[in-house]
Amino acid sequence: MAFIRSLFFFLLIAIIAPSCYTFSGISIGDNVKTYYVGRFKDNATNAPPTLAQTLTNALDQKVRTEARLVENNITPDIEFKGTLVDFRVTSEAPRPDETTALNLSLIHI
Repeated sequence: MAFIRSLFFFLLIAIIAPSCYTFSGISIGDNVKTYYVGRFKDNATNAPPTLAQTLTNALDQKVRTEARLVENNITPDIEFKGTLVDFRVTSEAPRPDETTALNLSLIHI
Protein backbone atom coordinates (compact mmCIF):
# COMPACT_ATOMS: atom_id res chain seq x y z
CA MET A 1 0.00 0.00 0.00
CA ALA A 2 2.90 2.36 0.74
CA PHE A 3 4.19 1.79 -2.81
CA ILE A 4 0.82 2.80 -4.25
CA ARG A 5 0.71 5.97 -2.14
CA SER A 6 4.27 6.84 -3.13
CA LEU A 7 3.48 6.26 -6.78
CA PHE A 8 0.30 8.33 -6.50
CA PHE A 9 2.19 11.22 -4.88
CA PHE A 10 4.83 11.11 -7.61
CA LEU A 11 2.19 11.04 -10.32
CA LEU A 12 0.42 14.00 -8.81
CA ILE A 13 3.64 15.99 -8.77
CA ALA A 14 4.30 14.85 -12.33
CA ILE A 15 0.94 16.25 -13.39
CA ILE A 16 1.53 19.58 -11.74
CA ALA A 17 5.01 20.02 -13.24
CA PRO A 18 5.06 17.91 -16.41
CA SER A 19 8.20 19.51 -17.79
CA CYS A 20 10.20 18.53 -14.70
CA TYR A 21 9.09 14.96 -13.96
CA THR A 22 8.73 11.81 -16.01
CA PHE A 23 8.15 8.10 -15.39
CA SER A 24 11.78 7.35 -16.09
CA GLY A 25 13.40 6.30 -12.85
CA ILE A 26 10.22 4.75 -11.43
CA SER A 27 10.08 1.01 -11.13
CA ILE A 28 6.66 -0.59 -11.48
CA GLY A 29 6.63 -4.28 -10.62
CA ASP A 30 6.33 -6.78 -13.47
CA ASN A 31 3.12 -8.13 -11.95
CA VAL A 32 1.41 -4.72 -12.38
CA LYS A 33 0.02 -4.61 -15.91
CA THR A 34 -3.24 -2.66 -15.72
CA TYR A 35 -4.41 0.55 -14.10
CA TYR A 36 -7.54 2.58 -13.53
CA VAL A 37 -7.84 6.28 -12.72
CA GLY A 38 -11.03 6.93 -10.76
CA ARG A 39 -12.62 10.34 -10.85
CA PHE A 40 -11.33 12.68 -8.17
CA LYS A 41 -14.00 13.82 -5.71
CA ASP A 42 -14.25 17.55 -5.11
CA ASN A 43 -14.80 18.46 -1.46
CA ALA A 44 -12.93 21.77 -1.70
CA THR A 45 -15.46 24.56 -1.40
CA ASN A 46 -13.37 27.18 -3.18
CA ALA A 47 -11.83 25.10 -6.01
CA PRO A 48 -12.62 25.81 -9.64
CA PRO A 49 -15.54 23.56 -10.65
CA THR A 50 -13.53 21.69 -13.29
CA LEU A 51 -10.38 21.08 -11.22
CA ALA A 52 -11.26 17.54 -10.12
CA GLN A 53 -12.02 16.45 -13.67
CA THR A 54 -8.89 18.20 -14.98
CA LEU A 55 -6.70 16.35 -12.46
CA THR A 56 -8.38 13.04 -13.31
CA ASN A 57 -7.83 13.54 -17.04
CA ALA A 58 -4.24 14.73 -16.60
CA LEU A 59 -3.30 11.75 -14.42
CA ASP A 60 -4.95 9.33 -16.84
CA GLN A 61 -3.12 10.92 -19.78
CA LYS A 62 0.20 10.84 -17.92
CA VAL A 63 -0.07 7.14 -17.07
CA ARG A 64 -1.34 6.25 -20.55
CA THR A 65 1.49 8.01 -22.37
CA GLU A 66 4.45 7.40 -20.07
CA ALA A 67 3.88 4.01 -18.47
CA ARG A 68 3.61 0.55 -19.97
CA LEU A 69 0.33 -0.03 -18.15
CA VAL A 70 -2.94 -0.76 -19.96
CA GLU A 71 -6.18 0.85 -18.78
CA ASN A 72 -8.71 -1.56 -17.25
CA ASN A 73 -11.68 -0.24 -15.26
CA ILE A 74 -13.02 -3.66 -14.23
CA THR A 75 -10.13 -5.48 -12.53
CA PRO A 76 -7.08 -3.18 -12.50
CA ASP A 77 -3.82 -4.14 -10.80
CA ILE A 78 -3.44 -0.59 -9.51
CA GLU A 79 -6.07 2.10 -8.98
CA PHE A 80 -5.57 5.83 -8.56
CA LYS A 81 -8.24 7.91 -6.86
CA GLY A 82 -8.40 10.88 -4.56
CA THR A 83 -10.40 13.67 -3.02
CA LEU A 84 -9.74 17.39 -3.28
CA VAL A 85 -10.08 18.71 0.25
CA ASP A 86 -8.70 22.23 -0.08
CA PHE A 87 -7.71 24.72 -2.75
CA ARG A 88 -6.06 28.06 -2.05
CA VAL A 89 -4.33 30.75 -4.04
CA THR A 90 -2.06 33.00 -1.98
CA SER A 91 0.10 35.96 -2.90
CA GLU A 92 3.81 35.37 -2.45
CA ALA A 93 6.68 37.83 -2.54
CA PRO A 94 4.61 41.01 -2.74
CA ARG A 95 6.51 44.23 -3.28
CA PRO A 96 5.61 47.50 -1.55
CA ASP A 97 3.24 49.65 -3.58
CA GLU A 98 3.10 47.06 -6.38
CA THR A 99 0.90 44.19 -7.38
CA THR A 100 1.74 40.67 -6.33
CA ALA A 101 4.84 39.29 -7.99
CA LEU A 102 3.86 35.64 -7.63
CA ASN A 103 0.76 33.57 -6.84
CA LEU A 104 1.02 30.21 -5.11
CA SER A 105 -1.68 27.60 -5.69
CA LEU A 106 -2.09 24.99 -2.96
CA ILE A 107 -4.09 21.87 -3.77
CA HIS A 108 -4.66 19.41 -0.91
CA ILE A 109 -5.65 15.91 -1.97
